[in-house]
Amino acid sequence: MFEWSEAKRLQILRERELDFRDAAQIFDGRPVLHMRSFRNNEERTVSIADIEGKFYTVVWTWPERAGELYRSGGPEMRKKDDIVRYTAKQLANLRNRGETRSNWAKAAALTNEEIEAQIAADPDEADMVIDWDSATVEMPQPKAVLNMRIDRDVLEYFRKMGKGYQTRINAVLRSYVDRTRHHE
Repeated sequence: MFEWSEAKRLQILRERELDFRDAAQIFDGRPVLHMRSFRNNEERTVSIADIEGKFYTVVWTWPERAGELYRSGGPEMRKKDDIVRYTAKQLANLRNRGETRSNWAKAAALTNEEIEAQIAADPDEADMVIDWDSATVEMPQPKAVLNMRIDRDVLEYFRKMGKGYQTRINAVLRSYVDRTRHHE
């Protein structure tokens, strides 16, 4: 599940012509670089991936509610009443119907200086520190076939999310393994 403040999405769309609804592409199985980031005692993840020949970044957190995979914004977002939620399938359908509004040509034409200026002007990025020592690269890998028993309600929860539910189960397990390894 992906969620964010709709007001923040519209602000970024006006300022940068990048649509949060396109961010799910970073998590669609392509190679991704992940780094931990800290801001105001909040742990966030910075994920970078190639989209249409240019690297794009998404800063996100794991929400406290189980089963959600992506949140743009931090604890302060919980106070907002304009939160929207989408499954990966819903976002893919929006993109396929041309209902997202990222201007990829404009984004690709930005200079490094323009990108740095946009980041510096964004109050959500103020005081953000990236932990480059925690950087990991997630490369698409062939998955191992596994037959396992899980609680029926857990399986149904993921199946209701639609196509890609096994990938989401794997993402939850991957996150658990990564966090456990990090704290060992």
